[in-house]
Amino acid sequence: MKRILLRGDNNAQHVQEFLECHPHALRAGESPAANISGAAETVAEELAFGLENRGVAREDMQVRVLTAARTLGIEDVLERNPLQLSGGQTQRVAIAALLALGDAPLLLEHPLQGLDANGRQQVLSAFSTYPHDIMWSTPTRCGADELETATEVIDTGSPMKTVETPTVPWQIEPATLKANLDLYHPRSGQSKRLSPHQQLLTKISLTTSDGEVLVVRGENGSGKTTLLRTLAGLLPTYGGQVTVTGQEVAALRPPERVQRVSLASQHPRYQILTTSVADEVRAGRAADPSYTHALCEAAGLGEELGANPYDLTLSQQQMLATICALTPQPSVLLLDEPSASLNAYDTERLLALIGEFTAHGGNVICASHDEEFIAAIATRQIILSTTIS
Repeated sequence: MKRILLRGDNNAQHVQEFLECHPHALRAGESPAANISGAAETVAEELAFGLENRGVAREDMQVRVLTAARTLGIEDVLERNPLQLSGGQTQRVAIAALLALGDAPLLLEHPLQGLDANGRQQVLSAFSTYPHDIMWSTPTRCGADELETATEVIDTGSPMKTVETPTVPWQIEPATLKANLDLYHPRSGQSKRLSPHQQLLTKISLTTSDGEVLVVRGENGSGKTTLLRTLAGLLPTYGGQVTVTGQEVAALRPPERVQRVSLASQHPRYQILTTSVADEVRAGRAADPSYTHALCEAAGLGEELGANPYDLTLSQQQMLATICALTPQPSVLLLDEPSASLNAYDTERLLALIGEFTAHGGNVICASHDEEFIAAIATRQIILSTTIS
């Protein structure tokens, strides 16, 4: 069987050729959440959804669902609501649903995006034994494991250019973030089989200071996104508090809060508010137009100001989300899997932006599985070791 890896982000021609050869291929797009049906209460029902539509016998369906779940290590979330999982867990559920069908070639966009090391190994192992052709794409650097899994590698990226140090007129107020809290995973809209809230981590205590890059690590489902959203004041703390230079984040009005701490999420499409890149950046209410223009140039979006953000590549959307989080000139920048969907050129741009932001007194808290990216930015690391099940 062919296992074709597209390395880069100019894949349209190769995808078209694959579909011409395999018109009945099963597809999963680049956004994990968009691959979930929304019609199932539990992950088990989500994995069975396609099988039910094909009239597969109940006994066979149960076997195929359990086999797919074991293959990708998601047995512990079978009774969870698929719309309430972490990004990496959602990715594995979407792929497992296709593996359960198992009767056609696969065409997958960025299937390793946001996966921890174990999830990555499980997905690549499944690719190696899948009984039909597979084509998948990755916009980022490829690990040796991915290259070894592929029977053919096609480079589709643009030639690398030199990334210049951004000339952004930073006006950052250096600050210290302190957090002492218990963390809960929200369950609104969850399956009725689950309690309203589930305690995730207790007695979290962390402090960051100006110029620091703190990387938060942990398996998929360990609470990295929940922690970042809590630090940003988007989720309640339930106990304890988060302060920036003595001010409690949760007590601040939103315009004041984002000047202290600002978050760029791992799902940039869900943050889009307007119909042009220029308006999207201006929505952050930066006082100085020259500052927002410089941010756009530093992010490689200077020629895309009139473009609809939905028409950008996923890599460009992630860069847009990052500079939108920087627009209010926060003291603390929170980044959730910021490099997961970036091409090589935008990764260099992001590294340059982070370097300049911290050099001017800002501090960064970043959740990531990207070992190379972590090595390039981290001044300190913490590991979250509890996984929701």
